[in-house]
Amino acid sequence: MKEDTAQVKVAVPIKDLWKAMSSDIRHITTKILPDIVEEVELLEGDGGLGSILVFRFFPHVPKVSFQREKIVEFDESLHQIALEILEGGHLDHGFSSYTTGFKLTAVGEGETLIDVKVLYETKPDYTHIPGDTIKATFLYIKNLENYLLNAPS
Repeated sequence: MKEDTAQVKVAVPIKDLWKAMSSDIRHITTKILPDIVEEVELLEGDGGLGSILVFRFFPHVPKVSFQREKIVEFDESLHQIALEILEGGHLDHGFSSYTTGFKLTAVGEGETLIDVKVLYETKPDYTHIPGDTIKATFLYIKNLENYLLNAPS
C-alpha cells in the first residue's frame, strides 16, 4: 500500500464540518458538487461504521458513472472517518484499492484542521504521480467549506 497525506485548514467550526462529513454527506454532496454528483444513496447501514453509500455521477463525468464506498472508520469522539472505494470511481482509473481518511481537529475559533490520508494500490500497468490522489479530496473540502460558509442559517 502507498500513502499520500496532507493537511488543510478551513474556516468552519468542527461541529458543523463533522455533521456535514458524517451524518449529512448524502444531502450535502450533491449541493457542493452539483455539476459532478447527481445522487448519493445509502445502500446499507445507518450512515455510520460499515455503511455503504453509492455516489452516482452525471454522464459528462469522464470514465466513471458511480462510486460505491464503505465507511471503514467512524469515530465521533475523535472526529475521524474513513471511506473505502469498493467499486467504480478511482478503481476505474488505475487503482486496485483506495481508502480516504479524515481526522478533524479544532484549531481556533471557527477553524478546523483536516488531516487527509489516502491509502492506495495501483494496478500494475498504471503510472501514478504521487500526490494526485489528494486533488479530488481538496476539491471536495474547498467546495464543502464554501457551501457551509454561505449556506442560509
